[in-house]
Amino acid sequence: MLAQQSVGKQIVVSGKITELSLKDSSEKLLNGATVEVWADGKHILSMTSESAGRYQGLLPFHKVYRFHYKMNSYIGKIVEFDATDFLYDRSRAVAINIDMALFRNNNYMGLDFLSEVPIGKATYKNKAVVWDYTHTASVSSRIKSVLKAYGK
Repeated sequence: MLAQQSVGKQIVVSGKITELSLKDSSEKLLNGATVEVWADGKHILSMTSESAGRYQGLLPFHKVYRFHYKMNSYIGKIVEFDATDFLYDRSRAVAINIDMALFRNNNYMGLDFLSEVPIGKATYKNKAVVWDYTHTASVSSRIKSVLKAYGK
């Protein structure tokens, strides 16, 4: 865990990374997955999941972030988070939790778009994180169409 005094004017970002089985939709924790965070076209933070699949780090306010979730032999995914309107309260930490499920790369043709198109988009408005579920549903539909062609 991060020490409270180290938080300051930053966002605590954390989450859990799992492997999603396409056979039975079961999940298992992934140790050693990487989360690379980019803002303004620059790489600003790398985090690695531990044995419990958890990762955690600190980010400054007022940026649009792209979280790149990666692990060898898995299809990477991206999440976009707009923190430009983030307000902070010095009396408590500001936190966001982003869990991610990756699946093995079995050479599924047609999923390369996931290296550019975020699987999820969120923004911070009126002191709350708001997810764009319409965007996520659209991307999920594309994934399902590709996997259906492979009998998954």
